Amino acid sequence: MLDVSKMKSAELTLELLHIRRVLRVYKIRIMILSGFACLSFLSLVICLLIMTGSRCSHIPIEPIPRGTRYGDFQAEAVMYASEIVDVIPTDHRVAFSVLSHRSQIDDRYLTYTRRWAEAVQGPVYVNTDGVTPETQELIESDGHGVVVMPRELLATIRFYLMALDLFEREPGSDWFVLVDDDCLLFVPNLLALLATFDPAMPLYLGGTSERSRSVARHGWMASGGAGAVLSRAAMARLVALGSLDCLLDHPEATNGDELLSLCVFDAGVPFTPVPGLHQLDLRGDASGYVEGVLSRSVPVSMHHLGSIDRLYPSLSNEVTVTRLLNYTRPETLFQRAVGHVSLEIDGEPCNATISVVRGFRAQLWDSPLPLSTFARVSKTWRDSSKGEVYRDIALRSPSAVPRPLTVYYGDDGVYRDGRGLSVSTVDGDCGGLPLCGGAMADGVLNVTVDWDAVSL
Repeated sequence: MLDVSKMKSAELTLELLHIRRVLRVYKIRIMILSGFACLSFLSLVICLLIMTGSRCSHIPIEPIPRGTRYGDFQAEAVMYASEIVDVIPTDHRVAFSVLSHRSQIDDRYLTYTRRWAEAVQGPVYVNTDGVTPETQELIESDGHGVVVMPRELLATIRFYLMALDLFEREPGSDWFVLVDDDCLLFVPNLLALLATFDPAMPLYLGGTSERSRSVARHGWMASGGAGAVLSRAAMARLVALGSLDCLLDHPEATNGDELLSLCVFDAGVPFTPVPGLHQLDLRGDASGYVEGVLSRSVPVSMHHLGSIDRLYPSLSNEVTVTRLLNYTRPETLFQRAVGHVSLEIDGEPCNATISVVRGFRAQLWDSPLPLSTFARVSKTWRDSSKGEVYRDIALRSPSAVPRPLTVYYGDDGVYRDGRGLSVSTVDGDCGGLPLCGGAMADGVLNVTVDWDAVSL
């Protein structure tokens, strides 16, 4: 008599063996198909997120009629906001708002915002999607404000809403400055720049990205990380446009500064590029850019300072920020003087080439290089993508000239290399030349610099 249970067990065993054989034969195909299915699912999720995010569907804007003012929406956009009191008025009142993030605010407020905000005689708000009680208390004890918006608001949207929120809180200001939390602002230089403009005119000021690809992608606009500045007349036009309409009109905007620029353009305010606001969309050693580009104008801002190699190799980012902000005459920071100097070293005459960048470093070559060499920017940094093109910059390879002796600026005003040599600059008259005269004694090279002969 047949044992049914044994027959079923044998059939099950055969089926398992068949399945194992199929898996063994088609294992690679199954793995590929499974991977493809996972990727397809992830792609679908990402596409849905992009579609919903780009259309701002996570904000309850659709039910709101067009023409709605930000003030009517502020209660939904802001979870918490601290009050700023006892702000010292100035001739041109300037209000600041800093875009931050819950994962970065603790470090970046201490490293950047807190340092430059000490020189501000006006309201400074830190706009974030989250903050610890300790950091909030620190910011408010410094006399600044904290504005917390929901985490659901993408930074793309929050940068634009931050501008409207700043106007809502400080309607009496003449200028509205928007920056990222990893931006270093030279406040005295910024105020001097704004003093040359009339806030009663509709003005949208800033600097563009150095990378042509970024300009082609996002447009001719103020790169917001380095600072986007709106006059009170421009802000009034933006608000009159219908504050929230712009979020619906431009779902194609992928960056916050891009969205702001589109809305400003819709309000009939053109972009006015100004020198000195530097996006620093670079990677690696940016020393060549500092010497060749930042030296052309009075520095107003430096964005992405923490994303490039240390300007002073032996100093931390925090100490670097302090050194730059404490420079005695910030309007002359990074000025560059290049020239030939006749030296006598160890009793031997030497016709040398010297480059001095105020507050940064000095470089010495033991031969008379053609000064036309320095008309091109030494490309010391890395490209973020292949074939990158940089606007308005003529480049040369660092290997195009001999390796120089480099000494870095110290807090005492002397440039040192840490190995015994230092360069001390003396202001003087060189008869229209940037550099003249040099004497070497006891490891110190004294060079006369005629800064009046140096043009930006």
